[in-house]
Amino acid sequence: MSDTDYRKWSKPQLISRILQLEGKSGELALMESKPRKNEVDFSTATIRQIALKFSYLGWNYQGLAVQREATDLPTIEFKILEALRQCRMIPSLNPIDCAFSRCGRTDKGVSAMNQVIGLNVRSRLTPEALESPENDIKELDYINILNQLLPSDIRIHGVCLRPPKGFDARFSCRGRHYKYVFQDEGLDLESMKKAAPMFEGVHDFRNFCKVDGAKQMTNYTRAVRSSQILPLKGHPGYYVFDLKGTAFLWHQVRCMVAILLMIGQGFESPDIVSKLLDIQSHPQKPVYVMAHDIPLVLYDCIYDDDVNFQPATNANKILKSHQEFRGVYYDYHLKYIISNFMRNIVMPGPIQITAGKQLHNTGDGKGKFANKHVKLLNRPTVEEPEVLNEKWRKKRKLIAEQESKEELQETNGTSNGDAGNQVVTFAIRSGITIASGYAIKTIGKYVDKIPAKDRKSVEFLKRKLQLRIEIVTGAIDLIKLVAARGNSNLQSTLELTSDLTNDIYEFDDFLVELTGKLEKGKSSESLKEVQDYMKFLLTKIEEAIPLINLALTTSGANLTGGLPSTVSPGRLLQASNYVTLADSKFTDSEQQVGPSFDLTLFQIFSGSSNVSWKEEMARCIVKVVRVPSKSQEYSYKLIITESFDDDRYHDSSEPNVKELDVAHVIRLFFSASSKLLRLEDRNCPVLILKTKKGSEKEEAIEWTAFSEYSKAPGSDSEDEEEDFSEEDNDRVTRKVNAARNLLYGNNTPAVGKEPPKLSESIENASTSLSLLEYILRLCALQGNDQQSILNVTDERLAIYLADESSESQEKKSKREASGSKDWRKSITPPPAEITSKLDFLTLNETGLEK
Repeated sequence: MSDTDYRKWSKPQLISRILQLEGKSGELALMESKPRKNEVDFSTATIRQIALKFSYLGWNYQGLAVQREATDLPTIEFKILEALRQCRMIPSLNPIDCAFSRCGRTDKGVSAMNQVIGLNVRSRLTPEALESPENDIKELDYINILNQLLPSDIRIHGVCLRPPKGFDARFSCRGRHYKYVFQDEGLDLESMKKAAPMFEGVHDFRNFCKVDGAKQMTNYTRAVRSSQILPLKGHPGYYVFDLKGTAFLWHQVRCMVAILLMIGQGFESPDIVSKLLDIQSHPQKPVYVMAHDIPLVLYDCIYDDDVNFQPATNANKILKSHQEFRGVYYDYHLKYIISNFMRNIVMPGPIQITAGKQLHNTGDGKGKFANKHVKLLNRPTVEEPEVLNEKWRKKRKLIAEQESKEELQETNGTSNGDAGNQVVTFAIRSGITIASGYAIKTIGKYVDKIPAKDRKSVEFLKRKLQLRIEIVTGAIDLIKLVAARGNSNLQSTLELTSDLTNDIYEFDDFLVELTGKLEKGKSSESLKEVQDYMKFLLTKIEEAIPLINLALTTSGANLTGGLPSTVSPGRLLQASNYVTLADSKFTDSEQQVGPSFDLTLFQIFSGSSNVSWKEEMARCIVKVVRVPSKSQEYSYKLIITESFDDDRYHDSSEPNVKELDVAHVIRLFFSASSKLLRLEDRNCPVLILKTKKGSEKEEAIEWTAFSEYSKAPGSDSEDEEEDFSEEDNDRVTRKVNAARNLLYGNNTPAVGKEPPKLSESIENASTSLSLLEYILRLCALQGNDQQSILNVTDERLAIYLADESSESQEKKSKREASGSKDWRKSITPPPAEITSKLDFLTLNETGLEK
């Protein structure tokens, strides 16, 4: 990898590069890098959907679509989102937050003349004024405002203020029009003109696109309305391949051009097109190089008449925008003239090709030399798409079978996890807490009905029983949670507490029966039975206390209320802010908790002998929502909506929507790396949810996994985008230090630390997978305890945030490296606040009648 000259990079590019090398990445990471001043409150602002039509020259950009990974060049979408954010028309740089959609994705080097995006933006109109189209004349001048902020080679030239209901720039498009420019030098145009119309009609274009098993595409049929070779007006010697259709496959246009150029050079006959379209005779694509990217233009995007784009109207600002682009045009035109001077000097005549060599035209003006052209039908072929898809599935399944069993055991707490792994178990509220609450209330009802002279003794026993129950149930609640997380030393203690819970339940039923006797005038008989039963419960609790104390001491369980060392205070505060903010806004309708998350969904299927993982949704939008409930104050669900904006073909017209009840999440597992799912070519966190489906049976358990969405390279028809690869850690370290010095000068902060920043608003906080993890933990805690997280005890909060082991990760790593078994070298006593309460019960026996 050649050294990069960071002195030529812009400040945003340097920030993005530093974030990428320090664990953050991509253009979207920049939304955390700058504090916002004079921020707009988008919760009260008027929002409207619009569509924008714009042009751009693609060779200065890394393509259209905004990237998560750091790139050498910015993307067109990022520049547009940055301009929108700068003038405060959208709440953040995240496309999800403004319902962003694009018509046709173009890659690095590819230009567009009438590209279209749809999005929600801030309006200056009131909601009432927005209802009338007559008020649109008072609306913000979106075109000129954005053109003042955009680079000169990106120009907005149309806006639709009232797109039809349900408008989506991609799915509402009726057709796409591409042009590919080429020079006629050395080409047989008649043969090309004869071959081009053969593409027209509905065909399977698998031999004219890039086939990738990871995309799992099964439908390669597309409709081409027009395909022809036309002269380029005003440019003698230049022609265009003019192509119109409904939609196109990955690299389809450039593959079609590559075949036409072979025909034009006489390497192939025109009927090669019809032969390759016959997939019955030729089901596998021959290996060939597709045409260059720069000459390709997405010329137009076709919509119904109700999508009406209007130009800008402010003459002065239009003139300024035109002058900006005139400078770009003049610059390139001068370079063309000057380079033509040089061409006439260094290339006075046609290129003389060495004997035995052939020059293959690839559309870039240079071409490629080859000894001999091998006919397409005689070349090696790519495997059939069905075979590639099956191989990809088998490969993923094989990896899962080899690795996932061990990893799945980690989620059950039966083996040691990586340093980046965290586990929490969501258990329902302890039965003893509920039982004791009912029992105390029933005693109160009973006392109200007995004669006043007998109330004193019963009240005394009630207070004594209530005190002991309140003290011991807190410890039992925590013991049940710790035991559910895999501490087998507490299983016997659970049996003891279960018996105690059953006795309290029976006492409640018993009191109901005795209350009926009171109404029948049998007060003396029922009073003695109540006193005897209460004394029996007090004795049983006192007998259980030393055993509970012993179990806590020998189990090594740590029930302190301190936060575990692996908990990120920043992420916890962000999640807490989101949860409490949603609580404050919640009424009788659904209320979203936190931001939307852009993820990939995996479904985990476990059979009798193996475990397999399957990608369920390549891209989905995940939201945590608080929902109204008649039986509970706090109730949450996870809404997973499939996104079609993943550069894959989808058979269905409507995206799938999946909902998970957060109350049914019984286990949550987070890993900082993708090792758990064996995600190829991706290094991202993984979040796994184990949920029950209304039954305790094993077959009623469902596993769901999420990873951060990673955009696959490629698009409808353009060049595959390059991924950054690390070849030398020392070289990367030198580069990031150089970049930091350029960016911060003499005030360069230490690696891993950023200079002080102003606090971002909640709306601009991170949408990372770890934030979703903390939001789910806190929502599960509120749902289980049916009270605000502001009121829960430190002990319960620590349980929900605890790691899978009480050992420090450093000690665990040393122990694993030495190969020693997981034996405790010392006994960890229970926390003082619990032992003191238990000791109080055993030492203070005064007043108890034996």
